[in-house]
Amino acid sequence: MIEYTGLTKDFRQGVIEGGKSLFHAVLIAGGVALAVGRGKWQKWREFFTYFLLLGLV
Repeated sequence: MIEYTGLTKDFRQGVIEGGKSLFHAVLIAGGVALAVGRGKWQKWREFFTYFLLLGLV
């Protein structure tokens, strides 16, 4: 049987990781929408690279 504390810890960790992934996805999507709207592909590449590196850290 799984210990309650271990299960709770795993669940909380999953929620935290999922939240960070969702947050990054929203930021990237927002940056893409902004770049497409303004037609500044150079800025979009810089934005995407920045958040990709941020996600890896």
